[in-house]
Parts: sequence; C-alpha cells; structure tokens
Amino acid sequence: MDMEFDAVEFGRYLQTRWRFTAIACGVALFLAVVISLLTPKRYTSTASLLIDPPAGNDPRAATAVSPAYLESLKTFERIALSDSLFVKAITQLKIPEARSGKSVESLKKAILKVSKLPNTKILEIDATLTDPRGAQAMAQFVAEHTVALSSALDTGTEDDVTRQARAILAAAGERLRQAQSARDTFGQREPVQTLEDEVANAGELRYGIRRDLVQARAELAEYVAQQPSDVQDTRESAWIKAQAGGVRARVTQLELQDQELSRSIAVKGALLERRKIRREMLEGDLEAARKDYEAANLRLNDLRASTGFRGERLQIIDPGIVPQRPSSPNLPLNVMVALLLALIASTVSLAYQFAKARNTRVREERVYSLR
Repeated sequence: MDMEFDAVEFGRYLQTRWRFTAIACGVALFLAVVISLLTPKRYTSTASLLIDPPAGNDPRAATAVSPAYLESLKTFERIALSDSLFVKAITQLKIPEARSGKSVESLKKAILKVSKLPNTKILEIDATLTDPRGAQAMAQFVAEHTVALSSALDTGTEDDVTRQARAILAAAGERLRQAQSARDTFGQREPVQTLEDEVANAGELRYGIRRDLVQARAELAEYVAQQPSDVQDTRESAWIKAQAGGVRARVTQLELQDQELSRSIAVKGALLERRKIRREMLEGDLEAARKDYEAANLRLNDLRASTGFRGERLQIIDPGIVPQRPSSPNLPLNVMVALLLALIASTVSLAYQFAKARNTRVREERVYSLR
C-alpha cells in the first residue's frame, strides 16, 4: 500500500509509547549491570622492555639503528610468546586458569599479549588473569625470562646474518669495480674533453669566418656601388669589376667554409651530447654502486660490532604493578552499548507497530467509504 511516511505523526506515536522505550532501556540497563557484575573480573598488568643495541666500545652504537637491530625486534616478540616460556610461567606461578582444561594456545591467547609500540623501542608484555597479583607476577616472569633467553640465544643466527652481509658486500664491491672500469674505458675510447675542445675551436673559427664574411660582403657592396652606370672610363670600370670579382670570390669561399664548419659543428655537437649523456649515465651507475658498497660495508661493520653484546640489548624498564581496577568487564561501556541497542530495538519495534496500525486504519476507512 503506497503511503508517505509522516515523521510528525510517527513522532507523536513515539511520545505516546514512551513507556515502552523506557521499559526497554531499563531492562537493558539492568541486564547489563547484572551481567557485568556476575562476570568474573579480569586484571591486566603490563611489563615494559627497552630494546636498545649495546654501546660497547663504539660510540656510534648508542644512537645508530642497524638493520640487524631492526630485524631482531620480531625475534624478541617470538621469544616472549614462545609456548615453552608460557607453559613454564603458568606451571611455576601455579596459575589457576591452567586447570581449566583449555589448550595451551587458547590459554596463551586469552592471558598473554606481546606487542612493540610503533615508532618506539618499547616492548610491552600484557598478562590478564582473574588474580591481580598473579597478573603482575606473570608479566614480570615473562619479561625477565625474555631478557634471559635473548642473551642466551645461539650465535649461529648472527653468523648467518654476517655471512650474508659479507656476500652482499662482495657483490657490491664487484659492481663498483665494473662501474669504475666501464667509466674509465668509456673515457679512453670516447673522450668528451677532446671533442668539447674541437667543438669550441670550430665555433671560434666559424665566428672569425662569419666576421670576415660580413666585412667582405660590405666591401663587395661598396665596389658594386662604385661601378659607373655608363661607360666613360673603361680603365677605372675594369679595375672596379676586377676588385668586385675578387671580393665576390672571397665571399663565396667564406660562405662555403661557414657551411662546412656549421655542418661539422652540428655533427660533432650531436656526438658530444650523446657522449655526455652516456658519461652521466656511467657516473650515475658508479655513484649508485659506491653508495651500495658503503651501505653494505657499514651494515657489516654494525653486525660485527653487535656480535657478543646481544644480552645487553634488552632491559626491563617497568616490571608492572598489581592492577587496582579490573580491565574487564567494562561496566560503563557495557551500559552504553546496552542502552544503544535497547533504543534501536524499541524504535524498530514501535516503527513496525506504527506502520501496522496505520495500515489497519486506512483499510477500515476505505471499507467504510465503500458502504
């Protein structure tokens, strides 16, 4: 049935049914409070670790962040989240949740959370249990044993990383030698400076020729202007014609020289431009190879400097405290969600009742009008 929605009428309908909405919100509020109070409280304690490369004897290591250091961050997370460490923690601390019959994976997912804060060198270990003291003990236990395990790791991984860095350095050195050889060979076979000098000399020569050409043309114009219109003095006229002919021949010769030099400069200029582009490409390859070699060498030196100092790269900066307030259930959040859901559900229910009542009224009015 086609009917337009009347917001005003619907608003009045909601005003008349406000008790329904109030009852729904009250029930939802009551259930949220009861469920939150009946749900077992869980407490979260957080221990913080600082990840920092050891200073050693190299003052750069106090501030430099090497690639090995960046790669090792995930290693520390894996150590803290290892199943063996988690089982050891719940066994020695006698965690009550261990007797629930759940698998180790399920317990670890519900109890332990390890994450590195973005853009920092802080590793946080969160332990969530029903006992606040147990949560603090769990977080501190995992933090301490993570530091201990990281210092006792086998150095085989470091040897593998060092071996890989040496291979990268050797490849970078070979690339640098090849780039250097290509640049030197090109400089010997196709010298740029010599060609530049030739082009410059040809340009200067062409400039002189064009200057002489201008002077010759001006001189020729003077001789042409001096030729008599009528034949009065044949001797003078012949001399002027002879001089004009010589100057004209000189102009022709200078024009030919200018054209030849222009073609030569154009050819040599194009060749010089190609050689410059090729030289710039070789210089760019050489500079890139040099930077790669320096980076690979720096990385290898950093790896060598960090060998034997792994145990000093983790330290506990906060063992965590016994939490005073539970982390769950969150009573204010649960109440807000329950009230929101109650408002939505009651509004939808009243909208359905409003539409149903309106359709019934319209049908009755139509039946009455037909009578």
